[in-house]
Amino acid sequence: MGENSTQTMIREIREETGLTVSIIKDLPNLEYISSSGEVVSTKMFIVKSEDDSKLKFEFEKDDIEWVTYDKVVGKLSYDNLKNYFSLIFPIVKSVIDSE
Repeated sequence: MGENSTQTMIREIREETGLTVSIIKDLPNLEYISSSGEVVSTKMFIVKSEDDSKLKFEFEKDDIEWVTYDKVVGKLSYDNLKNYFSLIFPIVKSVIDSE
């Protein structure tokens, strides 16, 4: 039996960043149409790192910048991501403000 979306997300984050994370909240799926015309649905989560000191770069030229949640939209490159984050902003704000 294969991984579910939650297990896959946790494994991928660990492989690509070195971080072990726990899920804080499931978010609505991000849905969009790809450049080939296919409908894509991506499961999204709010997660928390158990130890940020274990962060590693996947590629040597990677650059990471931590920003407050109210500055995220300005950092996103794609309109579908900007629209999605604007939609979920109240959820993110609520979760972070309750931490």
